[in-house]
Amino acid sequence: MATEYLTLSDYQQKNPDALLYNGIVQCFREESAFLDNVRLMTVGRMKVENLRAGSMSQIKNRKIGESRPTVLHQKPDKVEDSLYIYSNEILVPKELVDYKDSKNPYNPLEWNIEASTKSMARQICDDIDLSADQKIPASGSSGTALDLDPAGQSYAANIRQFKQIMDEAKAQCAGTPTLCLCNQDFIIAQSRIWADSNYLKVTEDSLHRTFEDWTGMKYIDMGYRYNDVDKIINSHEQADGSDGTAGTHYCTSIYMVTMGEEFWSMVQAEPMKVYDTHLDNKNINYETQIDWILGQIITHPRSVVRVYGLKMK
Repeated sequence: MATEYLTLSDYQQKNPDALLYNGIVQCFREESAFLDNVRLMTVGRMKVENLRAGSMSQIKNRKIGESRPTVLHQKPDKVEDSLYIYSNEILVPKELVDYKDSKNPYNPLEWNIEASTKSMARQICDDIDLSADQKIPASGSSGTALDLDPAGQSYAANIRQFKQIMDEAKAQCAGTPTLCLCNQDFIIAQSRIWADSNYLKVTEDSLHRTFEDWTGMKYIDMGYRYNDVDKIINSHEQADGSDGTAGTHYCTSIYMVTMGEEFWSMVQAEPMKVYDTHLDNKNINYETQIDWILGQIITHPRSVVRVYGLKMK
């Protein structure tokens, strides 16, 4: 039986009458374009044993009369991936809900559920493992940045190098990469680079968000961390891809991802659970619970390819 992959939008359609559930799912979708663009595989357990592809034995030809070449038995790498529990208990004092000031512009219950869901979405994105076996320096030389600032030196030559390195990185990916995870700084820079060509295709999703698509690979801004200050993928790396200092270093990285059961997959123990709002046992707070057990599986070592050393300014 084929493995079923479902999106957040699919879950909304499966539960059309679950208003609170659908409202929370909608909040996840609106807050994170990444979560809205991945398909979730339900595995029914907390840990997943994963067979990871490795190197292959060389099969040599032989001449007439020669013995057959021997190929030694090999085993794939066995990796155990754990899932993480994202559990959110939202408590709002009973009095704030029952005696809400009519002049107050917000609903305390709705506001807290929405704020907590947004924070949860950002934490999930921040926890995504983007470590890549394949790392490519944008300039072609590790430790030297590729300056994509129009005011920088050799901008025209750097654009040619950028286009070449994007082709090389895509070719390094196993299969066909479907997403390019990055930040808003990079999206602005690459839009400027491709502005005079027909390489970028702009699409709009059901939430009326626009995405730029380069040869079938959609650019996804991973957004901000819960504090709304730090970006999940920042623009203050050093030229060699290591962590830098904001205001001193201005490089970023992008991550091309091939998604699918044989490559990179997002998994869940079971579909997200939402427990309807109710008064707690002591009649003090209104309580809403969200439970979601998530993880990821990296099956092919070239499922994620990182390009680093992209200088934004």
